[in-house]
Amino acid sequence: MRPRRGIALLVAILAVALASLMLAGILTGGEDARARLAHALRAEQAWHLALGLERWAELSMARERDDGRDHDSPLSPWFQPLPGLPVPGGEIAGRLFDASGCFNLNALVQGGQVDGLARARFERLLDLLGLPRVIAAQAIDWIDPDQVPEVGGAEDLYYLGMNPPRRAANQPFVLASELQLLPSVDEAAYARLRPHVCALPDPAAPINLNFATPELLMALDPAIDRAAAEALHREGRADYASLEDFLRALAERGISLLALPGTSVESRFLLAQAELRLDGIPFAWTALLERDGARLRAHWRLPGRR
Repeated sequence: MRPRRGIALLVAILAVALASLMLAGILTGGEDARARLAHALRAEQAWHLALGLERWAELSMARERDDGRDHDSPLSPWFQPLPGLPVPGGEIAGRLFDASGCFNLNALVQGGQVDGLARARFERLLDLLGLPRVIAAQAIDWIDPDQVPEVGGAEDLYYLGMNPPRRAANQPFVLASELQLLPSVDEAAYARLRPHVCALPDPAAPINLNFATPELLMALDPAIDRAAAEALHREGRADYASLEDFLRALAERGISLLALPGTSVESRFLLAQAELRLDGIPFAWTALLERDGARLRAHWRLPGRR
């Protein structure tokens, strides 16, 4: 009888242990579910707060236009960061960045055809950065609809031989980071290019000269040398009120240009970044905004910084 009693006791102990484990699992699962729900609710709240920040940006820029300032520069009020503001459960901060003072990769192909001016400018930029010109050819092939590679370029036949295989996009860049998918753009090359390039949905969007880097200013026309570009850049505080003002500043340095096609002193595209901390949880959102009359229209909104 004693062995049987011992077995029964062991079974009872195991049953209690198993029940305890099951109860602990249920409780832990419940806590995890509550944590996931709380995080999801905070993420939804962060999303709507970020949308509110976009509306603030819209009002800020409209007020600036009403005050008579019709150009955009690093001295524009909208370019200054928004200080952290308290919100229920935490804090929100945000900032608008210019997205027009850069070389738009999508300008390389317009209407299905290679744009000669954009290509020449991009190749000069590559020269200035010490990067191979074949990057321009590969970027063109990434965008254009055909399967005929440019000299030094790459189409599907090249990409299908990679591991893993893929295809050329045959459509405009959505993010400048797609450059890293090109054969000649490694991490170091992209790091050099990143401050000077962007991917905008309109290939004809003009470059805002007030935000252009000295290297990009030099790439716009072979007559603009480094000394002139750095002087015009004004250490990141350029504030030309019109294209004519910029051309006059060039002429004062002995560089006479009748025009600089594809440039302006207005920012048609902007990046809005929102950073939030709710219940100790950090959230970040970035949106590409386009001025559409008096409103700002979002082309994409993505979590994190871009």
